[in-house]
Amino acid sequence: LEMVGKTDTCRTLVRLADALISNPNLHLGLHLHQMLPALITCVVARRLSSRPFDDHWGLREEAARTLVKACNAFGDQYTALKARVIKTLCEAMSPDKPLSTQYGGMAGLSLFGPKTVDAFILPLAKGNWEKWEKALESQGYNNSADFERRFEIQQCQHALLNALGIFM
Repeated sequence: LEMVGKTDTCRTLVRLADALISNPNLHLGLHLHQMLPALITCVVARRLSSRPFDDHWGLREEAARTLVKACNAFGDQYTALKARVIKTLCEAMSPDKPLSTQYGGMAGLSLFGPKTVDAFILPLAKGNWEKWEKALESQGYNNSADFERRFEIQQCQHALLNALGIFM
């Protein structure tokens, strides 16, 4: 995706994809293989902006909603679609992935509903929370990288709390 780094342009393209998916007069099934990789990239890419405090978090959420909408709209026609997207989002939650990627995985999975949260997010919740809390306690306030790291951890905590709220 050549537009990664330009969140406004990516957001516009995500909204275009959402409008296309929502239009009942279009038959996009044959074009999903072109749209979905770009949406997935907007959800789980390591960095979507060259500016650390740019609202790439909102872009990830909006892309995740559009991705789930596509799965719901075309899931009957393409039976493996939802499972493949969920698998990709689960891989994004791996502890060796960047926090922004983990956030996207959690945000996307939670939109599939309480059963998905129960199966894929809850088993990791306690371990992730403890790891993040430990990192926050040991994290300094010495430079902008420290602030950025703290903010990323807090965003992941927010996504986890949101997922738990969906489960409840």
